[in-house]
Amino acid sequence: MSNQATDIREAIRTLSGMDELSYETSICKVLSVDEPNFTCKCEPIDGSADFFGVLLNADKKKGFVLIPKVGSFVVISQMSETTSCVVMVSEVSQVYIAGDEHGGLVKVQILNAALNNLQTEINTLKTTLSANLTAMGVALAAVDGGVTTAQAGILSALVLPQINISQIENSNVKHGNGG
Repeated sequence: MSNQATDIREAIRTLSGMDELSYETSICKVLSVDEPNFTCKCEPIDGSADFFGVLLNADKKKGFVLIPKVGSFVVISQMSETTSCVVMVSEVSQVYIAGDEHGGLVKVQILNAALNNLQTEINTLKTTLSANLTAMGVALAAVDGGVTTAQAGILSALVLPQINISQIENSNVKHGNGG
């Protein structure tokens, strides 16, 4: 690079005040969270002055936001003398992924167990119904949707398969109980 280009670059940096900006990070304890405004108040662990209105995300919307737990530790980055943002969190109390209109994520293990229990109950009911109808020798007329012995046999043959977790889990999004 020529000396002239270097001189121009340095002049621009000096005129813009870029040399005076400091992009420092601080480790802080979260004192409070203002969730509607996606900000928090933080106390630096080095004893320096508290930070107010620390941004939790870029645009105050529920895009991707980690809401830190009060009392936890965060790393904040100062973007200017008056603006700072959270860049890392130690504990979260809430996570937003593309908003909140669909509610919380499914607890896959619990859902899978509940669905499998429901399927077992349905399969047991169908088997019992079919066996009882056959044992009683009931030949029901197929009137108004009634069940014939042949249809009861079909009921016992229709067994619902157990659900595999991979069918209902988005493995690209992981979550726990926060602890």
